[in-house]
Amino acid sequence: MWKRRLKWAFGVVVFLGCCLVLTLTWAFQQSKKVPEFYEQAISQAPPENVAEISELLEANVQQLHDDAVSTGQWHATFETDQINAWLIDQLP
Repeated sequence: MWKRRLKWAFGVVVFLGCCLVLTLTWAFQQSKKVPEFYEQAISQAPPENVAEISELLEANVQQLHDDAVSTGQWHATFETDQINAWLIDQLP
């Protein structure tokens, strides 16, 4: 009786181990995949302006931080092109 339970427990452990390996493999592959919308954003940004636009976004973020530290009202607007340029500049 205990041999049968041991075999069953071993089978469950092997099954769960296989599920874990498959899940981790899938997650790793998905983490390396570049979304199509991001590839389009990269191709639309002109390479010569990426660093300049990225620096502008960083300056705007720094200004927002400085404004938010002081009391009173503050406001900031970030454009999609600025965020995409910063991502292209900062991320591989």
